[in-house]
Amino acid sequence: MWFSILLPLVLPIIHATTSPSPSFAEKCTSFSLTNHPLSSHPNATLINAEFLPANSTLPPPPNLHPTCLADQLSIPLTVPMCRLSLHIPTSPSSAVNMEIWLPPPETWTKRFLSTGNGGLGGCIQYPDLLHGASLGFATAGHDNGHNPEVLRDFVDRSVVVSTEAGVEITRQFYGYKRGMKRYHSGCSQGGRQGWKAVQEHPGLFDGVVAGAPGLSFNTVIAWHVWVLANVLKGGHEGFLEQEDWEEVTRRVMEMCDADDGVVDGIIEDTRRCRPDLRRFKCRKDGRKKEGQWCLTEAQLETLYEWVYKPWKVDGKVEWPGVTPGAESLWAAIVSMDGWKSLLEESMKYIYQQDPSYNISLATLQDAVNAIRMNPFDLATFGGDLSAFQRRGGKVVHWHGQLDQTLHIANSDRYYDHVSRTMKKSSRELDVFYRYFRISGMQHCFGGPGANAIGQFFGLGASERPEDNVIMALYLRGAKFQADDYTQEVVFSRKHCRYPKRNRYFGAGDGTDEEGRRCIAA
Repeated sequence: MWFSILLPLVLPIIHATTSPSPSFAEKCTSFSLTNHPLSSHPNATLINAEFLPANSTLPPPPNLHPTCLADQLSIPLTVPMCRLSLHIPTSPSSAVNMEIWLPPPETWTKRFLSTGNGGLGGCIQYPDLLHGASLGFATAGHDNGHNPEVLRDFVDRSVVVSTEAGVEITRQFYGYKRGMKRYHSGCSQGGRQGWKAVQEHPGLFDGVVAGAPGLSFNTVIAWHVWVLANVLKGGHEGFLEQEDWEEVTRRVMEMCDADDGVVDGIIEDTRRCRPDLRRFKCRKDGRKKEGQWCLTEAQLETLYEWVYKPWKVDGKVEWPGVTPGAESLWAAIVSMDGWKSLLEESMKYIYQQDPSYNISLATLQDAVNAIRMNPFDLATFGGDLSAFQRRGGKVVHWHGQLDQTLHIANSDRYYDHVSRTMKKSSRELDVFYRYFRISGMQHCFGGPGANAIGQFFGLGASERPEDNVIMALYLRGAKFQADDYTQEVVFSRKHCRYPKRNRYFGAGDGTDEEGRRCIAA
């Protein structure tokens, strides 16, 4: 089945570690662009060529920015590898820094993997490099940024440049001249970058795994800025305290949890959850009885007119609203300084181009302008994927239903947009594009559901060969104790291919994997 070409990215099977011959280490440290010039990017500079033995810990790169999460580097290497670091100018005022990790020839699968970034981060995702290399892929990662030329790198050029250079280096290093499969795997901004390649560079990859993608990214920023300035700031009569948000989520769970046939703390299909919170409205005078929780009219308006309601501009839906069940997670994260900083810096330096801009004073017109500006088509919402399909490309799209930042209904909206644009049914799209909604998963990972689907190092759902045969029907996920992949698996679950939904017909607490069936939505 066609999913077999993408399977190693989703269900990792770690190669047995073998001791490399001394020539591998020597070949690595002696590699140079003088002996192996890049025809695709002749202005590239090789910064470092370093052999890393198995079980070693990655030394931090020089001048690593503190926002790049240096603690990611503490993961020990599971396989020996060759680490090459390059600097590639992309314009007179911008450049891409990239790394490519090359496993020993005896474990290399003759495949190349590009990895993406997260949020507005301009950092190489080292766990993703480790994940790909441990699976036998020649794996590349890159940084990016946000001035006018570097913004273009951020949108898509960094992926194109690092892939072109990475593929050429891989061929030279292994002396491989035959066809080599090329893949991209990423979540959040990395998922959006994967979709950008599918839409605008259809020949770049044979397969793309795009998780929780930041599609309509301009709107992600604009909607959050608009809501934050109007209803999520203290003093607003419709303001909800964090404990109110948590109570809202608890009541929503009570209303929607059992919809799939079992109460297990997971809303299996958020599309079917239509919570009626008006039953908890306070007395007419707005006063609350002692010990009783209720919502004022203004708070209900916040929920139904701002939070849940799809946001329309000129009659067109631009953002679908917050997912029922994710309210308290969303409210907590958008109140964090880091999230506010992301929003403010985006408005200051991308959309308003005014360092003095204050998002607390944002107007509706500011938000609308951000959507319309769309630099270098950052929105990444093109619906015609026919060029990618004609070249035989395959794409796996997945999204956590409990995503607290990039709400899953936006991925639903994109899939439906592709279906309408290409005039194809789900059955017809299945030939090259399949979308999976992961119940109980937060943004990219974590949450009460079976959220480990092989998206990151250590988060492998299964190593069973029989799962290879049934991947065309669902993605298999695992729930680890405390979301720690070194602990035991609590339960596993098969996540259905969109637009189907998961229904429990088994007994007990819902953890019987064979008790679930994918049925029509």
